[in-house]
Amino acid sequence: MLELSGEICDGPVLNYVVSTDYIRDAVARVEAGAARAGKTLNDVDRPELLACALSDTDPDEALLAGKSLVAYYLGTEPHIMEASGADPDLVARVQEVVGWPATEADYRKAAGLIPDDLVRKLMAVGTSAQCREKVAEYIDAGVTCPVLYPLMDDIRPVVDAFAHWSVDGER
Repeated sequence: MLELSGEICDGPVLNYVVSTDYIRDAVARVEAGAARAGKTLNDVDRPELLACALSDTDPDEALLAGKSLVAYYLGTEPHIMEASGADPDLVARVQEVVGWPATEADYRKAAGLIPDDLVRKLMAVGTSAQCREKVAEYIDAGVTCPVLYPLMDDIRPVVDAFAHWSVDGER
């Protein structure tokens, strides 16, 4: 599907809650399709919905919000998580906690099973600086338009952190 989108479309909307390695592979597939149509990768847009849990005052709470979303995906969409390198044993442990139908409380409970490094691999999480750094990694991996999806109730810190930011670090 990614190759076809590069060939016949303006471009795909890339998956979210995936690693930059996943994005690099997806972009290579888009590029292969574009080449079949005589286009270059620069002719194809590659936006991605990018989960962002940001707090400069409580980065641990931001990390927990990210862990809850990862727990949701491990419990309900394990194929996506496995494509980003999640440990199948972790998937099984989370599925034991979340069950079906799961509640927000179940996801928060399962969040304790999620390693910090997995969350940091799959989304922008932590302080403003950490989130901007992660978004830059996704752009470097081939995303042309990161569409930030704030996980925190108050989205103003995300807006403020990125309002005047550019990938080269200038504000």
